[in-house]
Order: sequence, then structure tokens, then C-alpha cells
Amino acid sequence: MIFRWSGAVAYDDQQAKERLRHYFETIGYRCVQHEPELMMRRGSLWHGFVSASPRRILTGVVARTQPWGAQTLVDVEFYIFQRGRSWHELDAELLVEETREMIRHLQEGNADFERLNQIDRNAVRHAWRAMFTTLTLITTLMFLVGFILTVLRTPHAFSAVSGVVIGGLVAAFLVLWLTHRRR
Repeated sequence: MIFRWSGAVAYDDQQAKERLRHYFETIGYRCVQHEPELMMRRGSLWHGFVSASPRRILTGVVARTQPWGAQTLVDVEFYIFQRGRSWHELDAELLVEETREMIRHLQEGNADFERLNQIDRNAVRHAWRAMFTTLTLITTLMFLVGFILTVLRTPHAFSAVSGVVIGGLVAAFLVLWLTHRRR
């Protein structure tokens, strides 16, 4: 997924690059290339897949600046590589808020980094809550299914297979439902 922002600032292009670099380093990016365009990166495919934090998703930023009279044109492209992981509403909210704060940092020189950290923590908390709720419901359901199959005296092989199928279907449904629902 590619997300793009363009705008103009009232200072030179070197200062714009420095503000962008400072901002992105503060929110967890590392500089890959500084000239002729600023390239930053954070996360990895593996960490994005196994972590609940949206900031661990492999994301790249390419920022281009160009002098334009007394102003500087700034083009920023975000590249989000979310292979193997579903993209949640809280992940997107963090990206949008990081972009808003980037604009504020470019224009005013400051940003609310604590609020961005809070959004990231909320996304992690939401993912963990969904996982624990799912595990609790699956465990309860499995005991209930096991009890019913024992009372009905079904063959052992049928009980195991039906338990796995029912548990898998319910787990998939609950994870999708709980992670996409906004709290």
C-alpha cells in the first residue's frame, strides 16, 4: 500500500529534510539514505507478522524536497508492506495521525509524540485483549464440546476431529470479529 502527502513549507529544503529526519527518527524510523532524497525505514516483515504493534509493520518513507521560490515543496510517500498480517483500523489510525503530526512538525516545529505513542499502545492493548478473549472463549467452547461428545458416547476419533474443526472455525471467526471491532 502506498500513501502520499505533498505540501509546501516556508524555509529551505535542507531544513525541511532535517525536520523530516528528526521527526521520523523520533517515531522509530532509521535513515537508509539522506541524499538526494530522504529514505527512512522501520519494522520488518517478520516483526510485523508476529507483533501486535503497528509500528513493527515494515514501512518505508521516501521524502523529496525541492526549492520553490521562498518556499520548499515537500513530497512524502509511505510504503506499507503488510504481507501475512491483516491491516486493522487502529493500524491505519496510527498512520494517519503520524502523517498529521508530521505536517504539524514541518509547519510549527513540534509534534505530539506522546499521543502517537498512546495510539500505538492502544492498538497493542486491543490486539492482546482480542487474543485473550478468543483463547478464553475457545477453551470454554472446547470443554463444552468435549463434555457433549462424552455424554453422547461418540467414537474417540470423531470427537477429536470434530473438536478441532469446531475450535478452528470459532477461533477464526472470533479473531476476525474482535480485531476489527472498534472499542
